[in-house]
Amino acid sequence: MRSIWIRKNSKDFGVVEPVFKEINEGFQVILYKDKINSKDRIIENVTENVTEKTRENIIINLIKATPKISFDKLAKMLSVTRMTVIRDVDKLKSRGIIERIGSAKGGYWKIKDS
Repeated sequence: MRSIWIRKNSKDFGVVEPVFKEINEGFQVILYKDKINSKDRIIENVTENVTEKTRENIIINLIKATPKISFDKLAKMLSVTRMTVIRDVDKLKSRGIIERIGSAKGGYWKIKDS
């Protein structure tokens, strides 16, 4: 029940929704530290070595929090290469989950409504 409360209230507090993952006899919670920068929000301290599916969920949450986020920032936060992020984003775009609005430099990401 607390995980539902945490997810629901994370938006109200302006933080990225945490990721809950079952592991063996317990679970893992990935929390994000939210920093406000004068130009845009920067999310730091993303856990390393996450699975592709979890990485896609993190990308979606980071895009929700920072629609103008770049491939380079995503790669740095996920501790993966830029090409890995590009492949993950291409998969999300092909499944109709996200779309790019505007140009590569001046545009932003949009999460499509289901």
